[in-house]
Amino acid sequence: RHILCALILVVCDLIATRKVIASGQHNHEHFCNLCHCTRSVHGYKNTDFHNWERRTHTLTGPELQMNGLPVQHRLIGIPSFHKLASGGQNCFAFHILIWCVVVDPMHNLFLGLLKEHFTGLLGIDLPKEEKSAILAISFGPFPSNMSQKDKDGVEKLRGWLERPYTSIFPPDQEKAINKLMRPQRSLQPEVNRTGADTATQHATLGDPAWMTSIPSHLGSPSHGKLKADQWRIAGTVHLPLSLIRLWGSTAQDSGRSVRCRQILNATMSLVSAIIVATSQTITAENAEVYLTYMLDYLNNVKSLFPEYSFCPNHHMALHIYEFLLSFGPVHSWWTYPFERMIGIIQRMPNNGRIGELEETIAHAYTRAANLRTLPSRIGCPQVIENSRSILEHLIASQARNSLSTDIQALSDQFKGPTAQLKCLQSSVFTPELRSAFVRAGIPIETRAQSLSHLTINGLTYATSSKHAGNSCALVLFPGSQQVVPCQIAYIIQYEVEETTKLYLGVRHHKPASIICDPYLQYTALRAKIWDSGLDNLEVTEMSSIQSHFACLPLCVEGKDLVVVISLSRVILID
Repeated sequence: RHILCALILVVCDLIATRKVIASGQHNHEHFCNLCHCTRSVHGYKNTDFHNWERRTHTLTGPELQMNGLPVQHRLIGIPSFHKLASGGQNCFAFHILIWCVVVDPMHNLFLGLLKEHFTGLLGIDLPKEEKSAILAISFGPFPSNMSQKDKDGVEKLRGWLERPYTSIFPPDQEKAINKLMRPQRSLQPEVNRTGADTATQHATLGDPAWMTSIPSHLGSPSHGKLKADQWRIAGTVHLPLSLIRLWGSTAQDSGRSVRCRQILNATMSLVSAIIVATSQTITAENAEVYLTYMLDYLNNVKSLFPEYSFCPNHHMALHIYEFLLSFGPVHSWWTYPFERMIGIIQRMPNNGRIGELEETIAHAYTRAANLRTLPSRIGCPQVIENSRSILEHLIASQARNSLSTDIQALSDQFKGPTAQLKCLQSSVFTPELRSAFVRAGIPIETRAQSLSHLTINGLTYATSSKHAGNSCALVLFPGSQQVVPCQIAYIIQYEVEETTKLYLGVRHHKPASIICDPYLQYTALRAKIWDSGLDNLEVTEMSSIQSHFACLPLCVEGKDLVVVISLSRVILID
């Protein structure tokens, strides 16, 4: 007889997955569909990963009765064969659906572990503590001619005087003064802000245009709900740089300092594991290093926070190691593209009528897809082919997010560098640029053009005069083994015998003269302190560019320095 079968791809988070496969909830005794760990014996915080008993494709009758599933769902799957076991029990080999579940690293690592660590453990979004008054201050009676508005202002000032200073005013002196002043009074001569030496706690991070932006007030409850991509950037770039600066650079041996460094080490184990796991190139060594970092993180959390209640995400994060070995880089099997597609569909206008909106959304999505592929079709009209660049700018995503950048980079990695013709300008070699070409031993051609920016593997690199963030590039000079952070000053295009060559005029950061660099101990972060000053102009080939970098200004030992962190999506473990 004919049997019609269908394979359906279901993309969902861990909570929805349990409903799809008819499995128990996360608080079920048999909470894991990949191993036989139980809540009562092992719990979510068990890290004896190598001794976990894995589920197999062969279950005996008693095991089927104990898998935690309803009776009607115990044998959902595709039977392949059955035989009589030596013990007389029937032994079934099934492709059970509960074993066909892949843990999504986007939900698990970004929306699960990163979010839980920084909010649940470090408490970056805890509400502001309202401390009660510690002093009793009494004023005399109000003058009879004082307005009610002035009386309310006096009562507010008295409340500030009675409570601790740190619970009312921010640590930034300038912001504290502004809180006391009305906006129109801040320009009056009684408060002279010119030349005021105010230290700001939140330095501006210099980053390329494609990097996902995060709320400027991150750390307060008002930052709202962050998306997975925002947690990815905040947890692997912004917060590690800030925490190492605050906790890793101190040599004090007080109890608080020691505990802060221990928490920092636990945090960096998690961050390092995520950076290694999300590399666009995965090897067996990468997977082993990921497992080591993740086990270190979980063990550190258990020792530092004994009362902390672990979540299913902590257990499932260890199983990602197996999926890295089985499926390779996470960008080939995580749910970022599907989540983005859902977001696009949700933003499509419709009339909200069930039964009609499905057709409306489907037609709108199809029309948009056809429009995007129109220039690539065979027989495309010449007028549209000539307007390809305009059409690409029209349909290109303008949002700052690393997902679109990763997709574009993976799509364009086999293409050469591109530059729009409208960016070409007649160039006259400056004396500095001419000298740099001579030092590099590159002949100066008469036919040359100066570009303001160009695209390499889907990423835009620009001169510093065009875009400061896009000009920050890690360059590997010929004969060197270490990448150097540089600022692109010139992009020169040569045309020699119908062959186009691209050269970059760059100024690299000078090495920092400091005793200890706290960032170097976290190798997976790939961050290092450099001097903020730039060296002389050098010329190198376009192929020397490795990736963008982000930089955080800081002052150490009275010197102006910058922390440079690589934004490369590839990390290989030797």
